[in-house]
Amino acid sequence: MDRNPPGSIPTDPPLVAVSVDSGEWRVRAACRGAALSVFFSPDGERRGARDRREARARQICRVCPVLVRCRDHALTAGESYGVWGGMTESDRRNHINRARRGERRPLTSFHERPAGAASGVRRPAFTVSSDRAYTGGASRGRPTAG
Repeated sequence: MDRNPPGSIPTDPPLVAVSVDSGEWRVRAACRGAALSVFFSPDGERRGARDRREARARQICRVCPVLVRCRDHALTAGESYGVWGGMTESDRRNHINRARRGERRPLTSFHERPAGAASGVRRPAFTVSSDRAYTGGASRGRPTAG
């Protein structure tokens, strides 16, 4: 028997794909409004410049109220590019590889050391110098203009 005869208003809500991560945390992110170039590398970026950029990004992440949500999103969604939750691209790859081998390492250790610390790169002060803003990576690691 048809529960909703022709011309009637359906009583059942339509089926909608529900995301586990709704992304509402992005509006509270410390990086909101910061330059995209701090979190995502430009083409041809050299190691020293990358270390300085990642150090600036981690400096922002360090005080972020949604750092853990951001990091968990990046690890769950498989974000390939950029700094997310204080973790660089290589941090996430290393974490995933260690997890596959069954190794355990506290994630807090990624946030305590600045990028480039091993190479002696000093952490510069954070400045916003772009008219494009980072809005929390609305879709799969791709930067969005704000």
